Amino acid sequence: MTKKKRIDNSWVPRRQIKDFLNREIIEPFLRSYSQDSDDSLKLSNAILLLKVSEDLISDFVKNEVHDVKNFEKRKEIILFLGYLGKILQSSIVLVGVTDYLGAMVLFRAIFELLVGISTKVNGSMKKRIFSIDFINLEEKEFLYELWNDLSAWAHPHGRWLKNVCPIFYGIGRHYHRDFFQKCLKYSDGIIDLMLTITIELFRVSPHSFLDKIKEFLEFSEIKMFTKRLTEWEIGKKLHQDVPPDL
Repeated sequence: MTKKKRIDNSWVPRRQIKDFLNREIIEPFLRSYSQDSDDSLKLSNAILLLKVSEDLISDFVKNEVHDVKNFEKRKEIILFLGYLGKILQSSIVLVGVTDYLGAMVLFRAIFELLVGISTKVNGSMKKRIFSIDFINLEEKEFLYELWNDLSAWAHPHGRWLKNVCPIFYGIGRHYHRDFFQKCLKYSDGIIDLMLTITIELFRVSPHSFLDKIKEFLEFSEIKMFTKRLTEWEIGKKLHQDVPPDL
């Protein structure tokens, strides 16, 4: 029997890497939390909401494996479970470590991915957003405005010259309240669309969410999703109040 060749990793500069990660990621993240402790909870809550969504969709797929409609959505499920979580977590970490522009670029990519999951229509982003059949006109207008805002930040001209370069040129990482709040606003919109997709497209029951995430809702302006939860709760109460047939 031949022995496995042992890989020599003694050359890896562990201390330098650890110092770099502490300086560039951990310390800035902790500083952001200490500056805006209440709002900073949105960063961790976003990851928790994502994890809950992934778990519920995975459970749904296992339980409904024989459902034809479920198989029709296999591409969307693969995109949601395979890519969305990794990119969203990376963008949230970037916000925490004060790389606001990097986070905005990733937010735009995530938004485009979510729209691609929501509709099969091709063409301009406006056409694609307004073709999503499980959101109303007001919600479509909100999402299109969010897309335009993200797109304006994602390209190195215009807003960069006016709002970014004068602030960040020649300066290391530091907390900036306006950019931090702006990123949290964008994160709210993306989380809102993500959770709405979970209910409307993947047909995960609102009841499945309530016990797991109700405590987190106060931290985020996720209006589309909370509207659907509220409608479900009202519908459930009305159903319970209907007297049984005599």
